[in-house]
Amino acid sequence: MSKEVSFSGWVSIIPDAIIKVWIELGYIPNDNVLAFTVRDNEKTELHGEILYRMENPKSDFLDYKWVKDKERKEYENLGYEENRQVLVVKEEYYDLMLEQIRKWYDEIFIYVTTWLKDNNFISLKKGSFNGGFCATGTEDETTKDWGAPLANLENKVTQIKEKFGRIVVYTYGITKEERIKLEDFEKHVTEKFDCCADFS
Repeated sequence: MSKEVSFSGWVSIIPDAIIKVWIELGYIPNDNVLAFTVRDNEKTELHGEILYRMENPKSDFLDYKWVKDKERKEYENLGYEENRQVLVVKEEYYDLMLEQIRKWYDEIFIYVTTWLKDNNFISLKKGSFNGGFCATGTEDETTKDWGAPLANLENKVTQIKEKFGRIVVYTYGITKEERIKLEDFEKHVTEKFDCCADFS
């Protein structure tokens, strides 16, 4: 089953298979903490160490400290409470992990886009959904200058994007039969890629 991971606050939902590879390669020690960060490259001795965000709930302003495990008790005694944990990963591993996620999302994006074209959901005059833009029916600044998709009249997809770890397809003007077909495809994509698909 896919799991939610966080890279310095950026959320992705990825399959267990990718997490398993990270463990095998030594990027992360296990899957107990799936929120990752990079610290100063000179401090690579922190690789594999968990940092705890300790917050002071009584403070009138946001008062927090990132501390190691051995420092947690000291901050708890001062009234701080643990808010979350992050695993420190070497910068080179962190970058490789992000690259692997990007490739995986690209593979899904191509698969979904191809199916939508083949099944007459996507009909564009020019451009593509690769940049995350919404399709428009008339030329404007986004289609002329930024490569946003210019839609034909029969186009039924507004936008395709990765949103908070989900693969999201926004549609409009589809029939009940097309809705059922799209829902079946959503289930297929979820199972095939062990991802979170949301085709609305």
